[in-house]
Amino acid sequence: MRRLAVLSLAPMAAMVVGLAGCAANGGGTPSAGGTSPAGAAVPASPSTRASVPVTADTRQVCDTINRAIAEGAAAFGGDLGTLAGHLTGGNKAAADKARTSAQGRLRTLATKIRTAAGPADDSEVRAAARHTADQITTLATDPALLSGVRSASDLAPVIEKLTRATDEMNKVCV
Repeated sequence: MRRLAVLSLAPMAAMVVGLAGCAANGGGTPSAGGTSPAGAAVPASPSTRASVPVTADTRQVCDTINRAIAEGAAAFGGDLGTLAGHLTGGNKAAADKARTSAQGRLRTLATKIRTAAGPADDSEVRAAARHTADQITTLATDPALLSGVRSASDLAPVIEKLTRATDEMNKVCV
């Protein structure tokens, strides 16, 4: 059991670190050459955000989406670790349960992103959130996403796919 707990921490930590890019620059709020909440200067994003005024609504929506991504990624990472641990230990029934839970976590994350972005004033944020949620939903419904997982060493490509699915949000919520 202790081995399973250790295996579940590694992918969860990797997932959170990999997806922390959403919140790493400017504390998860959009920046257009302004300052982060801590007051440190934040360079303008290479996207078109520099020409769009950043409103309080945009900051709030981005913060909500970034929190949802961080929490969802951590939960998904925990399920990935559990899946890998059970597969390594030969417990197929428990591995199937973890796989189903991981896919459900992705669907829940996509819903949270869509919900948070729905009332956003900024059309770029809404569009990026829709795209990100669609990408995550596609991952959740892809039967091949977790089929190659046999052990913890097989998790990096899965984590990378989820990280890439959030790229569009990273362009507008930096």
